[in-house]
Amino acid sequence: MKNAKLWISVGILAFISFAGCASMKEAEAENADQQGAVQAQAAPWITDFEDGTTMGWAGNNASADAVKDKVHQGTSSMRVAAGDAGWKTAWFYNCGDKILADVPYSYSAWIYQETGQDVKFNITIKTTMSSYKGAVYGAVVPSGVWTEIKSDSFVLSSDVGAPQDIYIETQTPGIVFYVDDIAILPK
Repeated sequence: MKNAKLWISVGILAFISFAGCASMKEAEAENADQQGAVQAQAAPWITDFEDGTTMGWAGNNASADAVKDKVHQGTSSMRVAAGDAGWKTAWFYNCGDKILADVPYSYSAWIYQETGQDVKFNITIKTTMSSYKGAVYGAVVPSGVWTEIKSDSFVLSSDVGAPQDIYIETQTPGIVFYVDDIAILPK
C-alpha cells in the first residue's frame, strides 16, 4: 500500500511538472507572437524633404524650413535656426504612430553646420509620461561637413510611456544647422 501511495504521489508530481512546463512554453510562445505582431506593425520612417516641405517636422522654439541651398542627398533639406538658450530644436510632434515602444530601431540623421567648431547633437524621444530618452546623445558634427549621427539599435521601453515627440537638437544654442535623410528603421 505504501508503494502504491508513493507511485501515485510521484505520478501526480510528474503530471504537475509536465503541465507547468507546457503552460510556460505556451506563455513564452504567446509572448513571442505578441512581440512579432508589434514588430510587424513597425514600419520604416524616412524623411528626406524631397517634396519641398518639412514633412511634418517643425521648429520647437526655433525656425525650421525646407531649403535647397545645402543638401546631403537629393534637392532639399531642412534648415533649423536654433534659439539662443534652452530646448530649441527641430521636432516632430506626436510620433507615436511612427515609433513604437518595445521595438528596437536604428536612428540616423545627416547634419551640417558651419560654426567653425565641432558641435554635439542629440536625437531625443519624449514619452507620454514626460520622460526624455536619448536615442543618440552627444554625436559630434564637425563644421562644414555633412555628418551622420546614429544609433544602430535603441529600444524605448513601454515602462516609461509610449513615444510622443522626437527632437533633433544641438547642445550649442544659437546656431543654424541643416538636417537631411532622417531614417528610423525597425530592426
